[in-house]
Amino acid sequence: MMVCPCCTSGSATAHDRPEPHYACPRCGHCWRSPHANGGAIDYTALAGRNAVPADLLQRKFEDRLSTVEPMLCGRPRILEVGCAEGGFGARVKALADVDYAGLEISRDAELAATRLDAVFTQPADKLATGGFDLLLAFHVLEHIADIRSELGHWRRLLAASGTMLIEVPHGAGHPLRDWDSHPEHRHFFTATSLSALLAHAGFIIESLSRGHYESPVYPDSLRVVARPELNTEEKSERLLARINRLLPGPFVIYGIGGDFRNCLLPILDRLPVVALVDSDPERLGEQVTEAQAIQAYDPARFAGLPILIGSLRHKEAIAKRLRAGTARLVGLDEILELD
Repeated sequence: MMVCPCCTSGSATAHDRPEPHYACPRCGHCWRSPHANGGAIDYTALAGRNAVPADLLQRKFEDRLSTVEPMLCGRPRILEVGCAEGGFGARVKALADVDYAGLEISRDAELAATRLDAVFTQPADKLATGGFDLLLAFHVLEHIADIRSELGHWRRLLAASGTMLIEVPHGAGHPLRDWDSHPEHRHFFTATSLSALLAHAGFIIESLSRGHYESPVYPDSLRVVARPELNTEEKSERLLARINRLLPGPFVIYGIGGDFRNCLLPILDRLPVVALVDSDPERLGEQVTEAQAIQAYDPARFAGLPILIGSLRHKEAIAKRLRAGTARLVGLDEILELD
């Protein structure tokens, strides 16, 4: 038995046909031994990675641009892992004002350097730079033996709010083929195995689609857009920043129910909250924290203070009750839906 590199199941089994490989019955992932086909390939000696007819190259780039172009707002810093001769990056730079870097360890890096803003010729684990808004990797991951470690390096290169787009062949790459015999390919992904791999590597998937065109041999590729998953403190900081944008000073929270406990109570000690208010008379005096108990709304005491309505369900009723006054009202939904 072998441990699957994607879903970590220990039930993967060895197979001899059509050639030696391992297969995971849980997520459908297959992979060759790191020592298959003579072991690691020396990519530094290769060149002409995109040496295909112009019409096929155009079709491939157009397919990729359909996903990438909407991500180009705000002059993003882009890193394309496995940029080949820099042809796709040049297309992107012609469309938008971006800072486009490539990573290419083959001899194609020389041509890419004439087209892109920067080209790195060492593997991702050797890069000292980082903070990229967008990391692209088209048909790279299937070439790498240790895919989990590689994704860790890619995550480190991304900004905390960055986005990663990965494309790999789906299974054999073509619906009329049972096996991908490409000697450089080490991994054969399913949608399930790619999703599991990204989850274990600390990413949240925003979209996953198939049927993307790489070539006539690989017209059925998987494409996934993902973001690094935030840790607990990062999530709290993001929520606090949203609240501070709409409520930069002291305020009252009105509506101390499930939505409040779910979204606001965990960060209550870091908010400039003057009082916790609820209209249920049976809850008056209920101790929420050591420093805060539920109280009735006092228009005179809270005059001029904005009010955060902490209940989504009762938002309209609370707002109707308060509209006779002059308080500024902010709904919890407005905070949660901020960009």
